[in-house]
Amino acid sequence: MGRGACYLLALSMIQAAWCDSYPVRDITRDSLCLPPALRSNFTNRTLVYPDKSVHPVRVPYQGWPSAHIIGHIAYILVKEVMGYSSVLFDTTTIMSENVVNYAAGCLDPDDANCTEANILRPRVHFTLEVWEGGRQRAMGLHEDVRPDLISVLSYNLVDQWYIWQHEIDAGLDARPPLSLDYFRSYDARRFEPQRQFDTWEQLLSRLPDGIVGRCSAMSSYDRNTDLYTSVTGDAHVECHLDRVWISPACRGPNNVSECVPLLLPYNFDIAMQLAFFLDIPLA
Repeated sequence: MGRGACYLLALSMIQAAWCDSYPVRDITRDSLCLPPALRSNFTNRTLVYPDKSVHPVRVPYQGWPSAHIIGHIAYILVKEVMGYSSVLFDTTTIMSENVVNYAAGCLDPDDANCTEANILRPRVHFTLEVWEGGRQRAMGLHEDVRPDLISVLSYNLVDQWYIWQHEIDAGLDARPPLSLDYFRSYDARRFEPQRQFDTWEQLLSRLPDGIVGRCSAMSSYDRNTDLYTSVTGDAHVECHLDRVWISPACRGPNNVSECVPLLLPYNFDIAMQLAFFLDIPLA
């Protein structure tokens, strides 16, 4: 369990060509959700930009399920309760840094320096759920484009790794049996948990091209390798084939394939530390 903080950021008003590094899309809904008693007496209110043009409120959300839910809820509230013409903006990205860039008016969602920005016409008007990476991105932006912090929502988090039930059952039926839902069963000094899983090579072969990010494209914050090295003394943080980090428990030249594959969207440094201290043969 860790302490998490979710941030709400307001956009700076937003000019030039946008760089769509991700397959963004606009979504609108014709049907109404709330009963008439809860709806605003106003309809199709709009935002007026400095050039006197009118625009709908653009509600962004990111690429994980809870963000989709929050985005749709915000869209309903803005549209039906507040009476604004609204558009859902699906960023498709899972990186909080990207949506901060959209809110700051940066033309490139990956540009940490916001080298080019459009401050006359906004892409989005606020963010709904920004995590620590996004907060650091916002704090690193020049004050001319840095979004204003509206609120910090702090609450406890529990992150888990998940395994299919049929894999757990197969582990119990194996000889010798392994409880694959218990972390000590992954201790490479005593067990061979990798025998119950496909290899990481097999996993990569089944995934669409480009779905696995390259380590060289990640920032130092994404993997937090400096912290990993400082607490473990292990300086081997480079990635095999630029996509797979191999833990010490299966790092030998003859057993690099004897790792349990783990697919993660974030918290790579936590997985790396757990693999080190618990002797988990992890890829």
